[in-house]
This record gives sequence, C-alpha cells and structure tokens, in this order.
Amino acid sequence: MSALQGFLQICNTAVTWASQPVHKQLFPYPLVPVLHAARISMVFQTNRRKAQSRLTFSQDMAGFLIMCWGGAFSVHMLLGLPPPQLISSTPWIIYPTVHVLLSTAFRFVSLPDARFLDTALPLVDAVTRSAPICGAVDAVRYHKNEAISYSLTAQIISSAVASAGGSTWASALGVWQPTWHLTTPAIFGSTGGLILPSIDAWAGAIAGMIYGAMTLSHPTYARWLMSRGWRQLHEPSAFTPLEARGAAVAFLAVVYLYRAASVHYLADKRQSARQAVESGKATPSGRPAAIAPKKDL
Repeated sequence: MSALQGFLQICNTAVTWASQPVHKQLFPYPLVPVLHAARISMVFQTNRRKAQSRLTFSQDMAGFLIMCWGGAFSVHMLLGLPPPQLISSTPWIIYPTVHVLLSTAFRFVSLPDARFLDTALPLVDAVTRSAPICGAVDAVRYHKNEAISYSLTAQIISSAVASAGGSTWASALGVWQPTWHLTTPAIFGSTGGLILPSIDAWAGAIAGMIYGAMTLSHPTYARWLMSRGWRQLHEPSAFTPLEARGAAVAFLAVVYLYRAASVHYLADKRQSARQAVESGKATPSGRPAAIAPKKDL
C-alpha cells in the first residue's frame, strides 16, 4: 500500500467514524455536527476575545449560529429549498448545547491557541467541512428542477458557498462585535494575497468537483474521465460515496494544513525578514546586509 492509499484509507475511516452517534442512549446524534459546532465555537470565541467584546447571551448565540449555518442557509436559498434548521430540531439541539458547554468550560480553563488547533486538527476540519460540501453537490444533483440538476456550474458554486458561506456572513456582519455592521468580508480581504483569504471558497469548489467526479454527479465528469483512459467507469458511479468523500477530505486536509503553515509559521518568518530589511540588517533577498568598512581618519 502506497502512502497516498494509506492516507485515503485514513480519511475514509475518519468519515465513517464521524458518522457514528456520540452515544446511542445519552446523545444519539452524529459526531460530525458536534465536531463542527465545537470547532466553530472555539473560532468564534477566539475572534470575540481578540475584539475584546462583551456580548449578551443572545448576541453571542446568534453570532455563533450565523457562523455555523450561514453556508447551509445560503445554499438552500440559492436552490429554493427549505433549510434543515426549519424542518428538523436536531441542529437546534446540537449547536446551542455544544456552544454553551464550551463557553462555560472556557471560563475556567484556557481557550486552546488557534495555532495549535489549526495545526493539529486539519483532518477534523476537513471531515466536518466535507459534509456540507458533498451535501450541496447532491442537493443540486437531485434537484427537482432540471435546469438546476443538470447544471455543473450550480454544483461548483453550491460547493463553494457551502464551504465559505458561514465565515463570509460572520465576517461581513462582524458578529463578534456588540454592534453588527456590514463590512467587506474576510474572503475579499486586502491582506494575504488572493489564495489565502479565499481558500475556503476555492477549496470547497474543488472538493465538490472531486466528490462529483468520483460519483459521476454530472455527465461532464464521465466524458472527461473516459477521455483520459478511465474505461472502467460505469453507472451509477465510479466509486462509492464513502470513497468519494474520503478523497475530498484528503484534499481539504492538505489545504487546511497549508493554510495553518502559511498563517501561523511562514507568516512569522516573512515578517521577521521584512523587519530585518527595514532595519538594514538584511537585503530584500534575505542575505545579511554588507557592512561598510570604516574609513581611517
């Protein structure tokens, strides 16, 4: 077994494990939304503390839920479908419960550092993010409107929105501030270039394409793959949904690990190099600046 096959197997196992209930009797809900709620809660609390904001309970809960559900609401609004939060009580049980428990716990213990969490949990983030992304692809694929169900563009855009919708709405409204206001979302931020600020959107779109291609969610994928020698393709799909989602998880995990390295490690090195150049201790190429010899008087 190659390293890639081993990594894909780990991702498949993680998806299967996260689909199990937390506890069959005490908390019979899937682990995926629980992990998602926990990660968003920690990110939300980190942003709130950075902003040094004091929020009421209702402000805190509303901002947290927008950050969690913004992507799902946006996708379902685009597709003309009722959001799951309107037809099921399960999200209302899981997300507020997890957020209240963690908010209470972090009053007594330290909130984990964002650098540590982002570095240690890219696979967990990939598993939780893959659920709405793959769900968006399937929602388009089985839509009752043929104009939507036969649209590859709709699958790709819905995947991007499912992935980045929550964080985009949260940053656009500034939900960790006492007074909400419309501002430029972080996805269109002026710092970090083009790749990092928009990473949730384009990574979600590509992950959706990976899942779609492996499940043959659109005829274009079958034609494209068969033109490149995949003669063993057959309907209804080339791979099982588990294998397809596992591949999407693998891609997202690598992307999130790259983001963690860029934001928490490489950025520090670039800043140190920039400060060295400004202080004259180094040249723009990173080499130590030459020291001019002293002239004899």
